Amino acid sequence: MMKGQYFSFDAIIASLIFIMAVVSLISYWHSIRTSVGYQNSEMLTEAFRVSDLLMGPGYPPRVDCIDMNQMGLAISENDGRISEDRIKGCSMIDEQGLRNRTLSAYNLTVEVWIGNEVTRFGPEINLDLVDDVVKVRRVVSVYNESSDEGFLGHMDVYLYR
Repeated sequence: MMKGQYFSFDAIIASLIFIMAVVSLISYWHSIRTSVGYQNSEMLTEAFRVSDLLMGPGYPPRVDCIDMNQMGLAISENDGRISEDRIKGCSMIDEQGLRNRTLSAYNLTVEVWIGNEVTRFGPEINLDLVDDVVKVRRVVSVYNESSDEGFLGHMDVYLYR
């Protein structure tokens, strides 16, 4: 009759694999729970709402940003490209005007990047002075109506308090 050993090499390897699987599962569970908690934050939801608002034509449509009640950068409801002329016009709006036109309760800064050039609406953010900040980046197609050219860029929406 043959006898087996309880702590054979196979049992040790199996125990190590089991422990590594449990540690990996716990780590994954913790990261998913943290990610879901972050995605459900009120500020992130508000940042997505503001970025969606800016991707629309605004109200009333086809007027300068200064005359808008609800801010939007798109050319029209059917044409989702962002107007380069409207971007330049909106850069004149101060922080309070930006908050009023987006109906946001948070401090807000928007940056539109076309190549290496940036146009900013609102104040520059000093990260040492803010408690929470949320950034949403949207890829945008920018259209220059005078030269009939289109460019690819991105828009960053920062909400902070």
